[in-house]
Amino acid sequence: MIAKKVFNLTRNCLLAEKAGEANSFVSRLIGLMGRKGLNKKEGLIILKTSSIHTFFMRFSIDVVFFNKKGEIIKIISELKPCRMSPWVWGAYGVIELPAGKVLETKTQKGDCIEIK
Repeated sequence: MIAKKVFNLTRNCLLAEKAGEANSFVSRLIGLMGRKGLNKKEGLIILKTSSIHTFFMRFSIDVVFFNKKGEIIKIISELKPCRMSPWVWGAYGVIELPAGKVLETKTQKGDCIEIK
């Protein structure tokens, strides 16, 4: 899997330097399960989804939902293990980040992101 970078264009900051992409049924289902955590530079991109879960995970994550234009439409900070996010109407994808990354980068709803 080739790691991608996720930029917050509005805040001119890097959200993830090494973001994997879950693009198969199995990789989407497994996501971050089995991992002990994410380091500050990591993330996971899941396209074509409007909801995620943290079942069987061992750590909290920040969750950034975005639309097809790359606009952030919902943020969930520090989503704990064994939870489901709400269904986010209009979401094209989600970026799962280490807990605290949204606060650290001052990322907000309405910001624009770019994935390279």
